[in-house]
Amino acid sequence: SVAKNKNTSTKTLEKLSEDLFVRHSVTSNPNTSSETLDKLSNDEDWTIRILVASKPNTSTKTLEKLSEDKEWEIRERVAMNHNTSSKTFSFLYTN
Repeated sequence: SVAKNKNTSTKTLEKLSEDLFVRHSVTSNPNTSSETLDKLSNDEDWTIRILVASKPNTSTKTLEKLSEDKEWEIRERVAMNHNTSSKTFSFLYTN
């Protein structure tokens, strides 16, 4: 699919991220921008949010927001992400 294709542009991926049925593929694509990942971090589907928390190009700001997610699996992925700030990591450690 276009959403999984590594050659798909970030602009196209942003547009595709609005489609309920292709969000997983968009989130998994390495070309998905941090801006699109930030939008997807608000998704009601926790499996989308866990993918966002796992991405190496997720911004520290988005990871900070996801560190307060109600789902422990998402907070765990935030803790494992190399972009997580020491402030966010400390928050996760104490909560």
